[in-house]
Amino acid sequence: MTWTERKPTRSDLRNYLMYKPALQEINMTTSTNKHSNLFYGAIAGVAVIAPIGLVAAAGTMPEGPETGQFIVSSFGAVFAVIVAALAVRAAYSLGFSKA
Repeated sequence: MTWTERKPTRSDLRNYLMYKPALQEINMTTSTNKHSNLFYGAIAGVAVIAPIGLVAAAGTMPEGPETGQFIVSSFGAVFAVIVAALAVRAAYSLGFSKA
């Protein structure tokens, strides 16, 4: 009797999960067609490193409402830059697909 001829039991499933080779069925894809395209990596770097730098810069400032205002306005500026870059990238890609 093969696997397809009978209904699998709980122990069959447990054995399958325990003895299935690790990483066997993972389909690795990238978000870009070319590996040389660094746009999304650069955006991710800005999204990760900019807040760290802003918090470090705010840590050197004296405490007060100005520090909080600095962090909030700087995060807004970083967010605006990332949104603008993604919008330009989408328009750029859309322009080439409709040409």
